[in-house]
Amino acid sequence: TTTAGWRSLRLVAGATASSLERTVLADAAGLFSRAIGVPVPVVSEPVAWGPSDVLAGCPQTTRAMPEGLLPVGGRPGQYVVRAASSTDGPRVTIAGVDPEGARNGLYAWMERVGFGFFRDGEVVPALAGAMPIDEGVSFGATPAFRWRGDMIWDNYLGPRRFCAAAWTEAEWERALLFMARRGLNFLEFYPPLEHVLALAFPKAVGLSEGAVWKASVKHALAARVLERGRALGIRFMYVLNYGFFPEPVRALYPALEW
Repeated sequence: TTTAGWRSLRLVAGATASSLERTVLADAAGLFSRAIGVPVPVVSEPVAWGPSDVLAGCPQTTRAMPEGLLPVGGRPGQYVVRAASSTDGPRVTIAGVDPEGARNGLYAWMERVGFGFFRDGEVVPALAGAMPIDEGVSFGATPAFRWRGDMIWDNYLGPRRFCAAAWTEAEWERALLFMARRGLNFLEFYPPLEHVLALAFPKAVGLSEGAVWKASVKHALAARVLERGRALGIRFMYVLNYGFFPEPVRALYPALEW
């Protein structure tokens, strides 16, 4: 085993890194900065390799990705993490089959060095001194399912901790980060139904926008949640209604079916 210093840690992005890869590297840099006590930079290849450089990416976006590290025909979300002893390349390489795999591998490696990711927040270790590197050791994972996710109900009132209808952007940020950091990529999402229906059926006389909160306000929050979730590699399934359409819509379109 050789060592490198945590204080010289750099996170390296591929030359053409995707927005997902750059988003999670920025999140990881913030966490490592808290753990080490100094700013941790994110740099793009090509670079003059340092002793504590960690490369995270996928073959499509990363020039320095070693050949043969990933299996041929790998599955979406799959990753391999490998440590090396030489200084003519990255000390740790996190290789994803795709950008989602790079995301999954990055957070999995972070858990191995002491981070913990939970619904209520994260555990940030104190990282000081040597950065242990097990030369030649690698690990990886292949998701058993293509879509792995959650269903967050936000159409009823309740205590803020348990009820997404009362969440602000901060609570949504915590929930979305938890999903991304734990390798999830799918969310059954309930947008503000009344406002969506009002936009879709403007001629439906009597269609109300009064719901849990003022629907137009919640609509703006939902748009920000969708944008942030997509940046973290989360796909959304929209639930637009619950087995029936409101009477004003059915009156306007009698043949409309669920």
